Amino acid sequence: MTEQTPPKLSPAQERSLLSGLANTKTRVLEGRPVTNRALVRLGLAYHAPTFMEYRLTEAGLVRAQELRDAQRAEQFKEDAAAVEEFRPKGTRPVYARDIKEDMIVHDGALGFRTVVAVKTFEEGPFVGNHWTRVTFALAEVKQADHRSTSRTSEPTFIYFVKEEPQPRPAAEVLGADPIPADTSVLVGMPGDRIGRDGVRLSEALTGEAYVVQLRSKGVWILPNHDDSAHVTRGQVVGAAERVRRSAPDHARASVDTDGTLYVSNGWQSARYIPATLFEGYRADTCPGCGTAYATNGDGPCKEAN
Repeated sequence: MTEQTPPKLSPAQERSLLSGLANTKTRVLEGRPVTNRALVRLGLAYHAPTFMEYRLTEAGLVRAQELRDAQRAEQFKEDAAAVEEFRPKGTRPVYARDIKEDMIVHDGALGFRTVVAVKTFEEGPFVGNHWTRVTFALAEVKQADHRSTSRTSEPTFIYFVKEEPQPRPAAEVLGADPIPADTSVLVGMPGDRIGRDGVRLSEALTGEAYVVQLRSKGVWILPNHDDSAHVTRGQVVGAAERVRRSAPDHARASVDTDGTLYVSNGWQSARYIPATLFEGYRADTCPGCGTAYATNGDGPCKEAN
């Protein structure tokens, strides 16, 4: 069975199809009689028993959805370009109607906050009265039942959503190094600073498992196999605290946009990469060479070091 190309529509027919999306439950298509009769001939609508009422066929509903998506995509390009200069680092622009629960959103005033509820209302024709109500968790929860809400008009309102890095091959993740050559980790660590005037460590560590790498002669290496590169969130907290106590005056820590934590006291440095960044990650397997810790001995990983 060959795929059929959508019939060529005039601008008036396209407007009629878009207006038909105003009520997708009954798929009622109301418009000028001539336009509607043309849509019937194209097989995109059919006569209903009620006088001057037409209903979209399955093909008509699909075509109308395609037209709406194309219109929204074009509008989104324009809106996203208009707000690009205001976009925080590590975020992507998203229409309010596309926000989902548990997304981490930068709302402009209080920085990153977690979305706890979203409800979108669509009234009238496609270009009519649309608005979305987004409920955020407070940046610092002082009362468990206190929530702030914002009502935003559609479709032009854009939020900035924190990007979620996609898993990559282990070699690519382990080999990436954002620190400039001939620069120490203490000076060149990327991302937001963790500490009294920056991000809290508890907020920076969003994962439950990490892969640790140590800095040696200007490059990142994995620990020996007998030490295992797999660490838990609690172990990362303990290690970062030990580095801070070892040099409280000049130890530093930062979190990059992909969730990687960097710590250094000037002579010892490490980074903790979220395990979710590794494709097919296994806690009992070395990410450098892919061998099991139970059988790969106690020496260094030759593949990654």
